[in-house]
Amino acid sequence: MKHSPKLYITNSGIHNPTGTSINISTAHKILKIAEEHNVLIVEDDVYSDFERVPTPKYAFLSDFEHVIQISSFSKSLSASFRCGYIVAKSEYIEILAKIKIASNFNSSQLNAVLVHNTLKDAQYRRYLEYMQHRLNDARYYTVHQLKGLGIEPWIIPKSGMFLWCELPQGISANALAKSCREDHLILVAGTVFSRAKSADQFIRFNVSHCLDQHIFDVLKKHMTRLRERVV
Repeated sequence: MKHSPKLYITNSGIHNPTGTSINISTAHKILKIAEEHNVLIVEDDVYSDFERVPTPKYAFLSDFEHVIQISSFSKSLSASFRCGYIVAKSEYIEILAKIKIASNFNSSQLNAVLVHNTLKDAQYRRYLEYMQHRLNDARYYTVHQLKGLGIEPWIIPKSGMFLWCELPQGISANALAKSCREDHLILVAGTVFSRAKSADQFIRFNVSHCLDQHIFDVLKKHMTRLRERVV
């Protein structure tokens, strides 16, 4: 290993920004590398409630050796519920608990009680299935609309809300994002997520925010403008 990392923070399921999920073979390879080089994996599992088919998790495959799993209910329930959890071996929990006490004495007991009661309710599973179905429909609609503009998803995920899309040749993601702001459309260019030169050809879309035809009309307008400038 060229470098000597101590910490690897990752999404195993519904990766942000690509929307992809890890397969079990790759997960085992990464766990083996982490064990050989004493690297701690922090698995951010915040989007798992949106998975139609659960993906392999580092935490369960390793029995929490070299893995800390973190998650939250701010995505599946409400952003106002600043309530999450950590699953790890007891020695890690003891250290993290001390850090929490030292840095923040006030956790919201009300939020915790509300989340707990929601999770106990039999309707919660139906609610998640409903959300997964809505996202699936939104993904299909968004992919269809984007393809009509020549914007191609790098991959079409089976779950979640993210689409990592490549723009037509010659159109810069940063230039398009800047131009679209004139019509109050905020786009997330690939350069926000990567320093690679190719990142300026990509944009991350959140399908849950793409159900308004106006979004695609604005995209078309500004893509046409950028093409005319090049010519």
